[in-house]
Amino acid sequence: IRAKLFANQGDTEKATADCETASEIAPESPLPFNRHGQLHVAAGKWKEAVIAYSRVLELDQNDVTAIHRLGNCQLSSGALEAYRKHCREMLKCHAATDNPAIAGAVARCFTYQSWPEADLKTPLALARLAVDQSNNNAWDQYCYGAVLYRAGRYEEARKQLADALTREADKPRGNWLFYLAMTHHALGEAEKANEFFQRGEEWFAEQQN
Repeated sequence: IRAKLFANQGDTEKATADCETASEIAPESPLPFNRHGQLHVAAGKWKEAVIAYSRVLELDQNDVTAIHRLGNCQLSSGALEAYRKHCREMLKCHAATDNPAIAGAVARCFTYQSWPEADLKTPLALARLAVDQSNNNAWDQYCYGAVLYRAGRYEEARKQLADALTREADKPRGNWLFYLAMTHHALGEAEKANEFFQRGEEWFAEQQN
C-alpha cells in the first residue's frame, strides 16, 4: 500500500524499494510483483517489467493485469517470439473461461500485433463474451473492435470502436483513436482516418504535459 502511495506521489525510488521489500517478505504474493511491473512500465524498463509480470503469472495464472501487460511489455522490449508464445499459452490456458475479465484480458493480448485470421477465432469469441457479460463495457467494446480489426472485419470493428468511444467521449484514450484511424484507413475513408489520427496525436501530446 505504501509503495502505491509513493508511486502516486511520483517517488519512484521509494516505491520500488517498498516493492522489493514486500516481495522478499511475501514471495508467494503476486501483488508486489504486479506493482513492481507497473513501476517498470512507467519508467520504460520493459525487460524488467517482463520479469515482474512473468513472476505474477507464475503465482497466479488468472491475474488479469499481468495477462495482457506481459504481452505488451514483451513486444515493447523487442521480444516478438516471446510475445507470440505468451499469447498462445494464455489462449490454451483460458480458451474455455466464462470469466469476462479473463476473457477480455486474453483477447486484448491479440490486439498488439497482426495475426493470421485463423489464429483469431478464439480471441474473437473471448472478446465477444467479455462484451456480452460486461453489459457492453467501453473497454471491452474497444478490445472487441481491435480484435475485429486484426481479423480484417473492418466495418464491424468501426462500429464497436465508435460505440466504445461514444461511451467514453469525455476521456478518449489514444489507442482507441488510433485504432479508429487505422480502421477508417482500411475502409478507404482517408478524411476520417486523418481526423482520428490527429486526435490521437493531440491526446498523446496532452499526456506529456
